[in-house]
Amino acid sequence: MRPPLDEWDENYLLALAGPEETSDLEKKASPKFDPEGDKKGTREELAKQVCAFSNSGDGYLVYGIAEGTAARLDIGIKDKVGNQPVKA
Repeated sequence: MRPPLDEWDENYLLALAGPEETSDLEKKASPKFDPEGDKKGTREELAKQVCAFSNSGDGYLVYGIAEGTAARLDIGIKDKVGNQPVKA
């Protein structure tokens, strides 16, 4: 079981950043989340992931973890888009 989101910190994210994904965790590089520059692509990607989670159970979609086998965080994403917190 994963801790609540408000307890996730850089160390926990680094622990998640390994190459494996699970049925309740999907990791994406931060460029895949660009609601200001690529609104359509971001919405399509989010819709795909929400659909997958709705078919398999709940889970977390984490942006800011570099793709590949090395466990590392990438440049990350903004905390808010407009007035809406991204965590929401």
